[in-house]
Amino acid sequence: MRTITLVFGLFAIFVALAIPSNDAVIFKLTNAVCKSYNESWIVINQCRLKALRRDIIAFYFNGTVKHPAYDISVNMQLLKKANGYHPWLVNLDLDCCRFMRKPYNPTAMDAVTFKLTNVVCKSYNESWIVINKCRLKALRRDRIAFYFNGTVKHPTNDVSVHIQMYKRANGYHPWLMKIDLDCCRFMERPYNPTAIVIAKLFLDFSNFNHTCPYVEAVIFKLTNAVCKSYNESWIVINKCRLKALGRDRTAFYFNGTVKHPAYDISVKGQLYKKANVYMPWLLKANIDACRFVEKRYNPTAILVANLFLEFTNFNHSCPYVGSKIIDGFYLRPELLRLPFPTGDYKLTLRWFYDKRLQFDTNVSFQFVENLIDQ
Repeated sequence: MRTITLVFGLFAIFVALAIPSNDAVIFKLTNAVCKSYNESWIVINQCRLKALRRDIIAFYFNGTVKHPAYDISVNMQLLKKANGYHPWLVNLDLDCCRFMRKPYNPTAMDAVTFKLTNVVCKSYNESWIVINKCRLKALRRDRIAFYFNGTVKHPTNDVSVHIQMYKRANGYHPWLMKIDLDCCRFMERPYNPTAIVIAKLFLDFSNFNHTCPYVEAVIFKLTNAVCKSYNESWIVINKCRLKALGRDRTAFYFNGTVKHPAYDISVKGQLYKKANVYMPWLLKANIDACRFVEKRYNPTAILVANLFLEFTNFNHSCPYVGSKIIDGFYLRPELLRLPFPTGDYKLTLRWFYDKRLQFDTNVSFQFVENLIDQ
């Protein structure tokens, strides 16, 4: 005979912590009822709620399973109250023994089949947004990818979304979920539990994940790269080139060998805008690189670092020695946090070891905010 105790107080606390404090005004347990239909097999000793504080209610369950159970299944339904609890929003049958070996259910964890089947996009105002692409593509039998490309022609500071989810049953009715979402508020601080779940499904694949206003760069790509070593006894540049990955994406590849440990590294960065020639500098910063990688301290350097560090092996503390690479770095407009007028720009980085100039990395890029204005 074995006693099983499930203390859902931890669950209640987890919910409170996992969802930001302003997600739901009220999100708490309100009632719990447990019933055993066979007390020769399982006896329920405890099934109750307890208020931990005003907005957290914990669930405590204690049951005794008198005989070993090798075949356990659960039927779960989620209902919404509307003059009685109807209809069910979620209805699933779960093989618990199989699930504990390998999670498999779409609502509980993973799906046997969970894929996109159709997509339709429509613009009601092409003077503001033009939809260039909206389609599905089969990657394999059980995986369908969604591709969307739209051009926002004017800055958008007030974005709201009306979301409904339906289940098909002789037509799609009735809606299972219905949400009106303030996107600008949501992107600053996620606040709706259902929207958080939906956002986690797709935001990694998009460039939507920034605060308002929304206005896309039609062109934001690298156009040139020049590197030069002034002391090959300390650093040798093996590779410094661009490669076109697509019409609107150019990647930068860099490989250099630092022959001796460098403990004192500083960088002088300047950003220029082209006007017949590149002049004058728009931004200028002198950065102690060793101090910066330990604790970021310069806003301009943070902006530049956020653009490229994930493509490198630079993001560690000093000393620097051995092979240093930038592998496939490309520009992403969603990470740009400064207003840039349309134009051609150059970023020059001069690298000093022990206060002596060792090498330069100069990259040029093009930013076009709106092709219609060109």
